[in-house]
Amino acid sequence: MTAFRNKIILIRPLLSVILILLLTSSCQQKDNYEKLKLRIMAFGTWVDVTLYDKDLSRYPDLSTSIENSLLQMHRHWHAWHPSAITRINDACAKGKSITISQQMVDLLTLGKQMAERSQGYFQPAIGQLLALWGFQRDDPFNNQSVPSLETIRQIVDSHPSMSQITIKDGELSCSNPQVMLDLGGFGKGFGLELLKKQLLDRGISNMLLNAGGDIISYGKAGNRPWVVGIRNPFADNALATLELSQNETVFTSGNYERGFIINGKRYHHIINPFNGYPSSGIASATVIGDNGAWSDAAATTMLLAGVEKAFELATDMGVKHLLIITDEGQYYLDQGMLDLLTFIDGKPQNLNILEFNHKGNRR
Repeated sequence: MTAFRNKIILIRPLLSVILILLLTSSCQQKDNYEKLKLRIMAFGTWVDVTLYDKDLSRYPDLSTSIENSLLQMHRHWHAWHPSAITRINDACAKGKSITISQQMVDLLTLGKQMAERSQGYFQPAIGQLLALWGFQRDDPFNNQSVPSLETIRQIVDSHPSMSQITIKDGELSCSNPQVMLDLGGFGKGFGLELLKKQLLDRGISNMLLNAGGDIISYGKAGNRPWVVGIRNPFADNALATLELSQNETVFTSGNYERGFIINGKRYHHIINPFNGYPSSGIASATVIGDNGAWSDAAATTMLLAGVEKAFELATDMGVKHLLIITDEGQYYLDQGMLDLLTFIDGKPQNLNILEFNHKGNRR
């Protein structure tokens, strides 16, 4: 799971998990829609907001409102700069209870549900492991050493878990002082969902919210569908395009985005809570769903769980369609995902179709 990063190290647009093509935006709009595009640094990445509306002049403070909302969430949920999360972590370490806001109640209650449904693969309580590996700092690419096995085992054997957090009447307490929250694995998706609701409440119903390549779409790009590209985990290009329906999320977790190299070996930021080491075997996992927070958590879960377990857990994590690409370049996806993708260089030969039961149909 990732932690929020600051803007010094995150200006890496070619390394977005999903490259946004926005093919529709290059076409001349003939439908009298006005378009607004914003780029804001929040949640440790660039957040690109694209809106279409018949009359954007109705919202004179819109840009400022969006920026303020995203930056407030970023500051409030930061894992190592002073924030509501660091105050919770301090209280847990000292065995004390702490009063939290209703928004934080909602956020952490959701995190508890995600950890349970993922069977522990998604675990926002392992902040100590992320800190140990150097990913709770502003320059994680400059790590000079790998944690010792003994130190990793000490944390893993303490079994920090969201189930050890109790929330009642706005009061939070922890039964395990080793619990250390890091919401980077789903905070971004949760925040985009909040922003989507804010925009819908103001009457804006055509939007594409892109946080470092993780997507929430609603409505259309004017009168045309949103089109995005699925990133190739082995190169800085897109391997396929995807036309989005009117209310959809597309999130990817990959082992290539943030990490460091020591003695020729690369260590990335997605840590397996069961062994304390960066995940291995899967290069990227892309999920399609209808809720940003769940899709954010699901993508991480799919990467950590392995191919077979990922397809077993997908339904419980709200996944409608799933694409997994292994380190060896094998593709595992459901038939519905295959039908939706348009491969840029032709359909790969190493495709493996797997199915899972999910509620309802995408279309």
